[in-house]
Amino acid sequence: MLNRLVVLTVFLLSAMGALPSVAQERGGLFTVSDVKVDVSGATTTDARERAFAEGQVKAFQMLLDRLGVDQSRFNAGMASEIELGQVLRSFQVDQESTTAGRYMATLTYQFRPDEVRELLRSRSIDFAATVSKPVVVIPVYRSPAGPRLWDSPNPWLDAWLDFPGGEGFVPVIVPFGDLQDIRDITTEQAMAGDRAAIEAIVSRYEAGSAIVAVAEPRDGAIDVSYTRYDLEFGDTMSSVTVDQGADEPTMLAEATRQVSAQLEAAWRDRTRIQSGQRSTLALLVPLRGDGSDWFSIQRRLRQVSTIVATRVVSLSPYEAVLEVDYVGDQEQFRLALAQRDLMLEQGSHAPQLRLAEAGSVGFP
Repeated sequence: MLNRLVVLTVFLLSAMGALPSVAQERGGLFTVSDVKVDVSGATTTDARERAFAEGQVKAFQMLLDRLGVDQSRFNAGMASEIELGQVLRSFQVDQESTTAGRYMATLTYQFRPDEVRELLRSRSIDFAATVSKPVVVIPVYRSPAGPRLWDSPNPWLDAWLDFPGGEGFVPVIVPFGDLQDIRDITTEQAMAGDRAAIEAIVSRYEAGSAIVAVAEPRDGAIDVSYTRYDLEFGDTMSSVTVDQGADEPTMLAEATRQVSAQLEAAWRDRTRIQSGQRSTLALLVPLRGDGSDWFSIQRRLRQVSTIVATRVVSLSPYEAVLEVDYVGDQEQFRLALAQRDLMLEQGSHAPQLRLAEAGSVGFP
């Protein structure tokens, strides 16, 4: 038994350098697509080169908006070419057309998360940093024929299935309405806000919360009222009205965009950090002894975007002691950890970091 512990300890210690100084996260947040440019120049080649440069500035401005940056304090157009070059990872041309001395295109730019955050931190610019767990959208369409969820036709469900998403702080999951979805929650349960049914579908999709969004057409407009059921922050109710559009599908598509924008704005406000606020926290990490939870914790910590540096102070088969440098306050840090299924708790002697138990989602 002792030999096994010695071997396991050596195995774990060999991984102590596996925690990088800065966390990585999904690329969607720092990828800006649908950047349209239309530039004229002395030649088509000149116009193309100028378009790529202007597109980069435009894309970075769009990224700053997404991160909730006050652009009166940091203007992307005034950033140097060197700074923008350092934060850009790549770009691609999605569509393009040319005429003599003119270049038109739709572009996608991908920025480097760590370099963007460091640029903002170096200028003491506040920004949002944490991507939330996905939100399950349960879209109920209410017409004179009555409410419907999984039954066809449901143009509100169709609008959400066509919603692009993928680039923002609040990813959405839209169930197709398969047999398991129907078993999890019915139209009646969704309308009544049945907690057990909502919890069932949230847990199965490994999400963090759900919204029941009810769309109702009226006199050339669409009214949407929705309730977000969230274990962390409780229930919140919101609404949008869309009264401009050529037809109902167009208005429903706009309603999905507005609902998503409201979710994004609320999350940005909640997670916006003061870039100059940096703290260090010593954490005790209980381990099971076989090493599996340690490597899972390492992987999840790499995805916490507010972490600046992590140091392993000590490591044994049954516990690790970490020092973590992070930006923001401790509550924001706890929230960022929770989005990666890591629980920060106050232990008897020091704060403890644990993996959240599978199936621990629940609603008050």
